[in-house]
Amino acid sequence: VRNQLVSAKLRDQLSARVPAVAQQIHLEGFKTNDMQTAQTLAGRWKKGEDLAALSRDPAVDQDTRDSRGDIGWIPRRAFDPGVDEFLWKLPPGTISEPFYGNPGYYVVRVASQAPELRQVEGVAREKLKDRALADWLDEERKANRVERYFDSKRYDYVVDKVREYLR
Repeated sequence: VRNQLVSAKLRDQLSARVPAVAQQIHLEGFKTNDMQTAQTLAGRWKKGEDLAALSRDPAVDQDTRDSRGDIGWIPRRAFDPGVDEFLWKLPPGTISEPFYGNPGYYVVRVASQAPELRQVEGVAREKLKDRALADWLDEERKANRVERYFDSKRYDYVVDKVREYLR
């Protein structure tokens, strides 16, 4: 619990690194749990079926069904580096091949790219805060020697102390 509280506080402090405005793309698409379903639905979408209709498929995740396939405006660095790079190279209007993005398989289309900077809000802002924390942790790991001392002996010690406390 202590680590979670420290992590949350650090994340809040690092949120100052998150830009208020950023270049963004508007994504449409869906997420499924398996590659075969993603491929099948992608093929139907590429043949001209309506995304809103495809998003009601029971194999599609609930968030996609709720949004009818509208993922929304997404700033750079909102996803893992590989996925982020892929999305920003995708030409507008092109439906992607299915790809894995932890967790699940996605098929997306860049509906449009904002010609100007847009306000970063909601889920996208939270993702950028998570990214700021991950970047900071990576910087610290590179700059410092990180060792873990929590082995089975220390675990047994902690369990014994908890048992003593509960008596």
